[in-house]
Amino acid sequence: MYEEYAAEYMMRDISVIRSTNPLNLKVHGYVVDETKNVFVIMTKNGRKVIPKKGSVFRINLDGTCFDINGDVISIRPEDRVKELRRIIKRLKGEYNGKHRN
Repeated sequence: MYEEYAAEYMMRDISVIRSTNPLNLKVHGYVVDETKNVFVIMTKNGRKVIPKKGSVFRINLDGTCFDINGDVISIRPEDRVKELRRIIKRLKGEYNGKHRN
């Protein structure tokens, strides 16, 4: 049921690799919901709510693993797109010599 649920909703594999709460270490599953401050992860033992702050997550995307610091992504999911655009625009300006401190 667990794998079928993940496959049906095309969820990505996620693990907690560092956390200020030792009980959250080694939590592994699929993200079923996200807010500004937490991931809700479906594990084989049910849903776990893991705070982003103080945690590092490993996400597996098609065989490639990425480690993501939860403190960096503590932004509302709908605002993350705007934030990403601002960061990319700033980086492009720096590469073109247009950005000044």
